[in-house]
Amino acid sequence: MWLERGIFVYKTLAGRLSYGISYMANGRRHQEIVGPYRSMASTALDIRHGEIAQDRFNIPTRAPTVTFSAFAEIYIEHDAAKNRSHKRNAGIMRRFQTTFADKSLDELTAWDVERYRASRDGKVVKSTVNRELAVLRHALNMAVEWGHLEKNPTDGVKAYKTQQNTIRVLTPQEEDALIQASPHHIKPIIKLATHTGMRRGELLALQWDQVNLLAKTITVKKSKSGKVRHVPLNDISYGVLHQIPGAHRTGPVFKFRGKEMTCIDSWFRGAIEKSGIAPCRFHDLRHTFATRLVVVGVDLPTIKELLGHANIATTMIYAHPSPAHRRAAVYRLQIHGPASVAKKK
Repeated sequence: MWLERGIFVYKTLAGRLSYGISYMANGRRHQEIVGPYRSMASTALDIRHGEIAQDRFNIPTRAPTVTFSAFAEIYIEHDAAKNRSHKRNAGIMRRFQTTFADKSLDELTAWDVERYRASRDGKVVKSTVNRELAVLRHALNMAVEWGHLEKNPTDGVKAYKTQQNTIRVLTPQEEDALIQASPHHIKPIIKLATHTGMRRGELLALQWDQVNLLAKTITVKKSKSGKVRHVPLNDISYGVLHQIPGAHRTGPVFKFRGKEMTCIDSWFRGAIEKSGIAPCRFHDLRHTFATRLVVVGVDLPTIKELLGHANIATTMIYAHPSPAHRRAAVYRLQIHGPASVAKKK
């Protein structure tokens, strides 16, 4: 179907829309498939018209290249429609936009990526660099799939080797110190994380229409597993939500200066330093929630449902009982084991 002069759209066998361009050059009509967005086709058509006007046109073997910055915008739009982590990924792509500026997409080399990786050394942990490179790698894989690149320049760039994160569980004293050291607007987020086990992204995306204070329940509509889950509120988490100022009807639950928060990393790191507690990640609040449930005797299948895990093996990674709890479990054998039964006889 023709949308405008020189741009058409059709549906692929997979049921997706794909855009193409059509133009006259050297006395012949040429058509190219460009990609899944109209903006891509519009940019490609402008490039071809410019090449024709400057007598630089050659029969294309792939879609005309675009600047990295322009492609990043296309990828961000694509990712937002398909990925629950699109806000985080968009932030990462914005950083790459700043680094690579107006470099042409097909001018990007593995050396450019290696230099970016080196520039992040000492500023962030290696796992963060790996996460950033994974987003770039996926974006450039899409550029190959859409015909803008012949080969992904990140193919030769290796990820850092990182140690598996150890389980970090906060004590009640550490939790109190962290909350006291936190800015006012993230105190309720930390409290809710340790009393519901919700992920950081789930909390930051929380809307008031997901909160039922009467039933003391939060409905997580977009969990990592893709399933809807219902998170019960205890008295502490209920109190946290009940005390948040403003109308509890619509919009985001957590705001900063009237706007929805999308990132709290710098505030959280600052609170850890100010509190004086041992280093931890926001995700460790989820570890803390799960481990505390184990300590008070909650069974793993219930914890699995509360955390929204797809399988119980993942739950077991989170729910590591403390040494004292394991010791107490062994001592129970003295009370309830065969020896104690024999004594009663």
